[in-house]
Amino acid sequence: IIKLSTEIVTSLTDYLTTCSYNDYVDEIAEYNDAVSTPIIIIEKEPVPIDDEDLNNYINSLNEVSQQYSNRTFDKATTLTEDITVYGDVYMSANVDLNGHTLNIGGNLYQTYGTLTINNGTLNVVGDYRIEKKTTNNIGEVEYKSVFAGLHMQKANDKVNIAGNFINRSCESSSDGHILSAGTLTIGGDVYDWGYNSSYGRIQATGTHKTVLNGKEKQTVYFDTNSSCFNILEATNDQIELTGYFAAKSLNSNVTVSSDNAKMYISDLKQKTFIVNGDIEVNRSIDIDGGTLTVNGMLRQTYGTITVNNGTLNVSGDYRIQTETINNIDEIEYQSVLAGLHMQKANDKVNIAGNFINR
Repeated sequence: IIKLSTEIVTSLTDYLTTCSYNDYVDEIAEYNDAVSTPIIIIEKEPVPIDDEDLNNYINSLNEVSQQYSNRTFDKATTLTEDITVYGDVYMSANVDLNGHTLNIGGNLYQTYGTLTINNGTLNVVGDYRIEKKTTNNIGEVEYKSVFAGLHMQKANDKVNIAGNFINRSCESSSDGHILSAGTLTIGGDVYDWGYNSSYGRIQATGTHKTVLNGKEKQTVYFDTNSSCFNILEATNDQIELTGYFAAKSLNSNVTVSSDNAKMYISDLKQKTFIVNGDIEVNRSIDIDGGTLTVNGMLRQTYGTITVNNGTLNVSGDYRIQTETINNIDEIEYQSVLAGLHMQKANDKVNIAGNFINR
């Protein structure tokens, strides 16, 4: 027979269970001899609980219940303490972390308002989705743009997303994303649809840094060349570029794969950027003492590639031209406003394939 003392009762549930068993102690003792699995017998009657202790138990249970369930921020909120939510968070109003930490064990769905980090920390175990999920008239799930934005403007601002970061904001630049300081760390995919060339896009500036730290393949997709990381750092060598991609500078060596993605990095800052696959450069790049390696074809359709004491390696062709299809489905090549600048003694350009200039 296993005896359970009320001295180890630590919650209201255990207390009520103890009371229930206590009513049947005498009957259970006889029955217990006839079964293979012992039934718990209470060592002594529990001490009655007073109203104050009961309220404390209930408040404690309510707090745990809130943490493990989903939570909604539908009114303007400024945090006055750290908050942990083990479920999903639904945000449809302005929220200011105000130097505190918001831990989210599930997904963050932001459908309206501004999330201001303000010297605080946001940790999301799941996805951070700035979009609205709807169902159309034939029952298909669709995602819509929303008037929502993320503000990171202070050096201590931290946003850590273990899952995907998906953005469909349609706010203007002043009301939408302001990413001018702090560190945004993303472990999953990045999808930036925005609304148009000016509204709702990831357009980081200042000292803002993005870190891609996924442990497996990590897709980065911008739907136009208006989106841009500011300082980019990567600890993952399995980054896949689709659509457009851009960063203003590098804070680490970066390796990516590409299938004709369109990209530019304003300044490599003595770092190495390796592309496995074909790539199109559609704005200016300063290699700046670093190395740009393309293990495939490099097509340059706009802007200048300035070697600047660095090295450009291309395993396939280097084509300064654009490719179009005419009205009878034939490929035509057109001239472009693009160029290669080699002006310093240490500049190196190595092309294994053809060099074609238009």
